[in-house]
Amino acid sequence: MAEPCPESFHLERDEQHGDRCRGNSSWTCPAGCVATGDPSFHCCSLSNFRCAGPCRAEHGCLGPGRYALPMMQTNAANASDCQRRCTELDGCSLITFWPLPGDCHLHPSGAPFHKDTAGASLCGPGRCEGAESSSSPPSNHHLVPSWALPLRVVGSRLVGQDQQSYQLACVNWYGAHMEMLVNDGVNVKGLAQIAADIVKLQAFNCVRLPYSLDSLNLSAAEIPQRFSSLCHNPELQAATPLEIFDATVEALTDAGLLIVLNHHVFHRGWCCSADDGEGLWYTEDYQESTWLQHLSFMATRYRANARVVGLDLKNEIRSTEEITPSWGTGDLTSDWARAARLGTQRVLQADPEMLVVISGLEYSMYLCRVPDAPLHLEFRSHIIYTSHEYDWYLSPPQFLQSRAFEASALFLASMLMGLLGALGVLALVAWRPRLSSKVACPRAARACGRPFRCRLVTQAGANQRQSPF
Repeated sequence: MAEPCPESFHLERDEQHGDRCRGNSSWTCPAGCVATGDPSFHCCSLSNFRCAGPCRAEHGCLGPGRYALPMMQTNAANASDCQRRCTELDGCSLITFWPLPGDCHLHPSGAPFHKDTAGASLCGPGRCEGAESSSSPPSNHHLVPSWALPLRVVGSRLVGQDQQSYQLACVNWYGAHMEMLVNDGVNVKGLAQIAADIVKLQAFNCVRLPYSLDSLNLSAAEIPQRFSSLCHNPELQAATPLEIFDATVEALTDAGLLIVLNHHVFHRGWCCSADDGEGLWYTEDYQESTWLQHLSFMATRYRANARVVGLDLKNEIRSTEEITPSWGTGDLTSDWARAARLGTQRVLQADPEMLVVISGLEYSMYLCRVPDAPLHLEFRSHIIYTSHEYDWYLSPPQFLQSRAFEASALFLASMLMGLLGALGVLALVAWRPRLSSKVACPRAARACGRPFRCRLVTQAGANQRQSPF
């Protein structure tokens, strides 16, 4: 029976958080297989202070070893996922699975067997006896197939290499841009398992991954509370934020999901506000040149991964205390169209197949100036504009209440003035309150520069009505 901890590690009992193996240094790994996201994996050996391979198999009918002459090689989130892939492939009867790095080989019956004394791989039948079966296994038709990549923009559609239209249904996976420097949830599940769970929802084919520029900088090499925040991903406990981000991207794309990288903030932390100093594509600490260099870096880093399909240049361009962003004005400090053009050039120089996502003005709410400087005509087949919708930003209940109060006060004042003036005839003038663009849609007039319409939502689920102003 395998020891619960690697050599030179001692067992540390913890009923609340789970037993851990602690070495002479501060590095730890989970005891047994409780905290890796894969029951076939046990932190038994170390390589560069990371878990390196399983030392025992506890996965039903699977055992240590491997088969030769695979009929197909793919990736799987875990051994069960590898078995499922075998059941979906005609002629597959046997599997070989390597928990690190998640390689899955599918074999026909009669494939030659080889012992694996190191215990790095598991093998066995494509389905264990007594395992639950289903006449209709989960379908992954919602995922974009690899042969359709890269995608390109044609008018208002995304078109694949197979000439089919696709939609990006992206879920936002929060966390890597925050102070903890890792995506939320990796303290309770392994990366591969989270990716598999997203696929199982059959609602998303894409993940939007926000990041902060400083978190990916090599100087930010220490993960706060790394043992607890990465307890279900022990192989990453000694990794840098950038390496963890790499592993996150790899786990998601190995599961068949697409990735849209999102430059969320410069300094790690929550976004967004008018006074956080993060509203533009540069800050007091990061010049425009640094922003452009980082775009080249990110596009180059993931160029080999075809499922990293897009890069969002900057999240929610908005006014700062000194500068109001513009579009197509030519101003070096405020023209977002000029900066987005430079950013797009840098991205496409590094990866000519990448889609470029460009934010609208004022929290990504307004795109009305795009016709004045249409970047999609300059970079055909690459540009996606993004707009965000916030009911609280357009028409909070407090604004509607204040307008109603002002309307009542004005009516009463008009009646009182008429009486005090002792006028013989009271001219009754129909008065209709007008919404103030300065209050209802902050900075909208400057963003658009001409009359526009703003949607008013009185309550959730209520009928909407349009009011021009």
